[in-house]
Amino acid sequence: MKEAKIDATLYLLTILIQKISKEQPKLLDEMLEGVSADQAGLPKNIPNKEHIDAVFEESSRILKQIKGLGSVAS
Repeated sequence: MKEAKIDATLYLLTILIQKISKEQPKLLDEMLEGVSADQAGLPKNIPNKEHIDAVFEESSRILKQIKGLGSVAS
C-alpha cells in the first residue's frame, strides 16, 4: 500500500535538498560520502543489520536520484 505521508515527505526533502544544493554544489556528493562512511563505521554485529543496511541503501538511492534530477524541482 502506498503511503501518502511518506511520499510527501520524500517529495519535500527532494525539493529542499535541490534548493540547498544550488547554493552548495558539493552538498549531494558530501551527503553520499557521509552515508557511505556512516554505514562503513557501523559494528558488523549491530542488531537489525539487514534493516539498517536497507536504510542506508535507500538513502544512497534517494540521494543519487535527487542528484540525477538536477534542477527539475526549481
